[in-house]
Amino acid sequence: MSPPSSLSVPDPDIFRLFVEASADGVLVIDSDGIVCYANSGAEALFADKAGGFLGSFLGVPAILTPIELAVRGRAGYRHVEMMAVEVPWGSGTANLASLKDITERKRSEEHIRSLSHFPEENPNFVMRISDAGILLYANASAQPLLQLWGCQTGQRLPDDWVRVVSEVLASGAKTEVEVNCLGRVHSIILAPIPASRYVYAYGQDITEREQALRASETEFRTLAESMPQIVWITRVDGSTIYFNQQWMDYTGLSFDDSLGRGWHKPFHPDDL
Repeated sequence: MSPPSSLSVPDPDIFRLFVEASADGVLVIDSDGIVCYANSGAEALFADKAGGFLGSFLGVPAILTPIELAVRGRAGYRHVEMMAVEVPWGSGTANLASLKDITERKRSEEHIRSLSHFPEENPNFVMRISDAGILLYANASAQPLLQLWGCQTGQRLPDDWVRVVSEVLASGAKTEVEVNCLGRVHSIILAPIPASRYVYAYGQDITEREQALRASETEFRTLAESMPQIVWITRVDGSTIYFNQQWMDYTGLSFDDSLGRGWHKPFHPDDL
């Protein structure tokens, strides 16, 4: 759509080419707040007003003052920054407004804000530990663990934890450690940042998961021990980690003697 010939600009054709090629939306809003021109970019941003956008009331924008709008466009709701200047229009003046889609910028800002709030709002442990074992940061949720360790931010962790931190940094690989604290079981993931010479520690309460696992193991052992057949569990490398009582009664081996490769003992080598 072309601007009216009454627009007082040096060259209306250049104006038309410029605004239609712009990736941003461009509006002309008269002194009554009525939209009297919109380029294709603006129409895309205000898709819900398609067919009735021109001549609609949008309001008089503030001059040279960026304002943010939330509009429904062809790609859904978008965040738009509008900046207007006063320009000659016909026999009077109007407001020439540029519309810049800032949706991705707003999303990035929100993501940064959420990250900055994350450690303190996290119900689980979040800590940062230096290569020397000094606690650099701990969120509020980590306080019970710090009381157990007897240290606070700026102090050195217990020796066994200093050793674990050193090993994690040396390996460059994440390590999981389970900790009992106030009757709860926590899984702490130690994530090394070698370039910065510290380790991030993220804790998660796994008490219910561990209880469910133990209950499942108990159920399995009860079932296995009640069966008249021999029951065993073997790793992928062929070593065994469990035999039921039927195996011990049949072979005469003890449980400990049967673990690993010990189950080979009752068999002739040619049968293995």
